[in-house]
This record gives sequence, C-alpha cells and structure tokens, in this order.
Amino acid sequence: MTRIVTPLQLQYVDGETWLLLTNFVAVSETLGTILVPLGFATDFNSIPRGLWNILPPDSWGEAAVLHDYLYRMGKIGAKPITRLQADTVHREFVHLRGAGWKESAMFWA
Repeated sequence: MTRIVTPLQLQYVDGETWLLLTNFVAVSETLGTILVPLGFATDFNSIPRGLWNILPPDSWGEAAVLHDYLYRMGKIGAKPITRLQADTVHREFVHLRGAGWKESAMFWA
C-alpha cells in the first residue's frame, strides 16, 4: 500500500532548491520502502513555466522528492531503478494526494 511514513521537512535554499531537514521515508507499491536521506536537495517538480498556474512545481512535494531521488541515484540499495519506475512512483504519490486529472498531466509534463 502506498503511504508516507515520515513527514516531509524541508528548508528553502534559493530560487529553485529545497533541502531535506530529516530522513524522508515512504512505501511505494512499485518499489517498497524508500528512504531519502537528510540533506538531499530537490528542485521539486520540473514543470514548464507556462504550466505553473495549473501545475505548481512545489505541489505534491512527497512525489517530487521521491522522483528526484530515484532519478539521481538510479537505485535503492543495490537494486537498480529505471526511469519508468521512478516516474511510476511519482504518479503513485501524486495519486495518493488526490490530484484527479492533474495526476495524468503531471505524469506527461
């Protein structure tokens, strides 16, 4: 079952970067338990600027942090992660927050 285990605690650093203040743990139906370590930097969702009014890049923070982490690391422990798996995890956590039609829009944006 997709769920968030620990709250997302971040500090804004500059015009596009946020820093994790604590470990962030979530459970994905796709990949199981994912731990994003304290100090990880994220830019949240990479959404084209013209879409920010309907898909703000700082919405769905949990999904964005997990996605950025999986893309950058390319693995969980020794287990390799594909980009499609990272994208699927992002979609799982957008769906968890009840994004409705925006879930598909975020996936394709």
